[in-house]
Amino acid sequence: MSFSGTVRLTDLNDFIAPSQNCIKPILDERSTANQSERMRLDRDEINKSSQEKRILKPVSVTLDDCLACSGCITSAETVLIEQQGPKEFLKMIEEFSNDNKVISKETKSLFVVSISPQSRASLAASYNLTVEVTQRKLCAFLRSLGVNVCLDTTFARNFSLLATAEEFVDYYRKNYLNSTSTSLSISPLITAICPGWVCYAEKSVGDIVIPLMSKVRSPQAIAGSFVKDYLSQMMNILPNRIRHVTIMPCFDKKLEASRSAFFTDDGSSREVDLILDEKCADLKNFDSNEQPNDLCLSDIVDENALYNHEGSGSGGYLEFVFKYAAKELFNLDISSVEYKQRHTRSSSNSRQ
Repeated sequence: MSFSGTVRLTDLNDFIAPSQNCIKPILDERSTANQSERMRLDRDEINKSSQEKRILKPVSVTLDDCLACSGCITSAETVLIEQQGPKEFLKMIEEFSNDNKVISKETKSLFVVSISPQSRASLAASYNLTVEVTQRKLCAFLRSLGVNVCLDTTFARNFSLLATAEEFVDYYRKNYLNSTSTSLSISPLITAICPGWVCYAEKSVGDIVIPLMSKVRSPQAIAGSFVKDYLSQMMNILPNRIRHVTIMPCFDKKLEASRSAFFTDDGSSREVDLILDEKCADLKNFDSNEQPNDLCLSDIVDENALYNHEGSGSGGYLEFVFKYAAKELFNLDISSVEYKQRHTRSSSNSRQ
């Protein structure tokens, strides 16, 4: 399997050592008790009578708590890698097939896999195939295992790009165009689609960066909401009866899916139940059994078509938002964007 940078560097051992003290507030009671029960020993007096035995309540620490801790990201990743993988995926498939008897809305179920364009491109390069053929082979592979619906997450990326662009335009108008302040400090709007970066920002810089982070969901989170909300209603299936698996290029996406914010509205299930990487698929045996994507948003779009967007492999947010904002704010049509790499001076007064 492929792992994110910090995990791969250390073979699942901590690259940044976790903090010695857990920051979960419920644990403060234990540390306070230990402090209060320290005895002061003097030469002429040993006073133990004032010490009372305290029975502490059991402490419960979940993975969600660890994601907000000042410890190491890879510590949480190690737990998630153990909890999620091909074995768990096959177990989920087996449970789904044994339980998949269409009797009523309460028992009807669905198995959905959402495939990221980055994972598809990686597979295409590995097998020396086009991305279109790779997607069809991957859909055939997944359906042979019992998956009902295969989705391309590019549609979710498009929603994320548009929402981020609109967010930036509102942000710019509020802070710059409509501001009455005479001295404006230029602050960026930072995308928050990388869960590893989000965890780092929360733990290391906190209030400095978090107010600048975009509130828009990542493509995986949008796809999760789409499957467990829109698709659930469209197909008349309860959200907790839908199994949603994503194939992503980075295991940090497990950190994102485990957050309590990404549960269904009724709290019955996570919007993304399992995350796999592209190495779980073996496409060698599916040369003549290609199948198209499932299209749930439109009946007239070419089922074999794949869609992309301009910009870099990191999502194209910079270019899309720049062009959108130029048109919305200044009525400028930008056909292409020229990128220049610049370095700031090592001065506290200089900004890039």
